[in-house]
Amino acid sequence: TYWAKENVVWWLDLTQEECVMSLRIAPIWKSIRLGTDSSDVEWGAILSGMEMSDMWDEIDIQRIIAHKEWLAFDLSVRANLAYLRGRLVTWHVDNQNARLAFINQGTARDLWLCKKVVDLLML
Repeated sequence: TYWAKENVVWWLDLTQEECVMSLRIAPIWKSIRLGTDSSDVEWGAILSGMEMSDMWDEIDIQRIIAHKEWLAFDLSVRANLAYLRGRLVTWHVDNQNARLAFINQGTARDLWLCKKVVDLLML
C-alpha cells in the first residue's frame, strides 16, 4: 500500500544521527530488550532474560540470512505479543540496532522483508 511504502521510506531516510537522537527522547531505562540471532540452521532470542530458540523448518532453512534475522524477531514478538503490546522494546540483532542491521545487510529494498515488517506493524 502507499502508506506502507511511505512508512518504510521514512525509516530508510533517517540518518545515523537521527536514529541516535530518536533514542535520546525515549525512556530507554523503561524499555524491554529483545536480542535475536540467526544461523543457517536455527534461531535464538532473549527477551527480558527469557530464552527462546528453535530449528528452522524445511522452508525457512532455505532463506537468506537477512530473512532469518527478521523471522527470529517476528517469531519472538508474536509469541510474546500480549506482554509486549504498548511497551517500548529495543531490538538488538548482530550487536547493532535494527535499522543498521537492516541497511548493512543490503535488504533495505527487499520486498519480502518490507512486507513482513508491515505485517508485524499491523498487528
